[in-house]
Amino acid sequence: AQSFPRLLAYWQSQNLRSRHLWPGLFTSRVMPAEGNWRPAEIINQVKLIRDAGGDGEVHFSMKALQKDANGVADLLRGSAYGNVAFVPESPWISDASPSTPELSVQENRVTWKISRGKQPFAWGFYRRYGRKWLVNRCPAIQTAFELDATAKPDEVALVAVNRAGKASAAARITIK
Repeated sequence: AQSFPRLLAYWQSQNLRSRHLWPGLFTSRVMPAEGNWRPAEIINQVKLIRDAGGDGEVHFSMKALQKDANGVADLLRGSAYGNVAFVPESPWISDASPSTPELSVQENRVTWKISRGKQPFAWGFYRRYGRKWLVNRCPAIQTAFELDATAKPDEVALVAVNRAGKASAAARITIK
């Protein structure tokens, strides 16, 4: 019964410290027992948040996504959530960038480490094929990645990410 664009504008006006604004989406409304919204309504709300410079969104409840009610999970995966994403940086929590990792490639194996500073919370591992980049979010304990021997990338890059979402400078290696 409420206009989502108006609610979003109100929430933004209340965000006086410019912290992350992650609106809650009533994703369960796509389930017949909850209101039977078209899944496109959720996609439209995600688009409105992004167009307004939003940092993300929260879905309520997970049931609709787990059950893929009316195809909402597949629709999100194929559009708005088609790429890996990291939690946005929270500079008010930490302003120290992680150290740039050391990166090496031997045959089909890429390895990395941090030689100084704290261990990161996660890694962002990137592979470039022509003009297209693919990304993996890797846990902090991971220190290697096996490349596909039949389709090697042109370049690999790695960033360390701390708990506040701040990334290091990228370590890069050209493969071809």
